[in-house]
Amino acid sequence: IDYPLSHEINWNDEFVWNDIITSPVGIFQFESDFAFDSLKKMKPKKINDMSLVNASIRPSGTSYRDRLLNRETNTNPSEQIDELLKDNFGFLVYQEDSLKFLQSICGLSGSEADNIRRAIGRKQKDRLEQALPSILEGYCQKSTSPREIAEEEAKQFLQIIEDSSNYQFGYNHSTGYSMIGYTCGYLRYYYPLEFITAFLNNSD
Repeated sequence: IDYPLSHEINWNDEFVWNDIITSPVGIFQFESDFAFDSLKKMKPKKINDMSLVNASIRPSGTSYRDRLLNRETNTNPSEQIDELLKDNFGFLVYQEDSLKFLQSICGLSGSEADNIRRAIGRKQKDRLEQALPSILEGYCQKSTSPREIAEEEAKQFLQIIEDSSNYQFGYNHSTGYSMIGYTCGYLRYYYPLEFITAFLNNSD
């Protein structure tokens, strides 16, 4: 049997999605009880759902995980941020979300945004404080709120970034993991004998 390539797989196969949450056996990244229980709560129907679970089961997802898995929508300090995070139910899930905030909403360059993201992740307060005036200025210029309120909104969201920076997953990393997990589910559903045989042969 030829191994299916990504463009040959139906990523929206309802039978596969329903079957994935019946058992963790052979589903990449979801073999543990905790990961599999999280997946079952979300009841994924597309790769983005699975990716959100993959990212939220990391330490950075502790504060919002339960609400995300219940598909609750989070309200952020401003409508701009809500729009930025609309694909994630309003939660700051991925490293790229922090970068998008700093670039799209605060007007920083890509390299500046990434340096600040790293500084936050490494708890380098001095570097963050150094960059704070330019972050606040950029946010206030694009915000429709009065300056006092806009500054407070930006500071609140920077605190959210800081709180979530502990081993925050990248979107491309999480999506790739989820595509592999779904492919495992696809093969398990359509080729159970071959898949489980291969799984047992590699169980060590």
